[in-house]
Amino acid sequence: MEAAIAGSRQIAFAVVAMTVTLAAVFVPVAFATGATGRFFVEFALTLAGVVMV
Repeated sequence: MEAAIAGSRQIAFAVVAMTVTLAAVFVPVAFATGATGRFFVEFALTLAGVVMV
């Protein structure tokens, strides 16, 4: 149990940083204009939401 807690503390920052980075990449895709924006809006928002959960 102690090893699990220590390991969780060591990787907590990396997990939070990766989550924020992925959300920051996919949210702007949802606001893209043109055909690409219309095609990817649902995908980008769904993926950003899932990453945040």
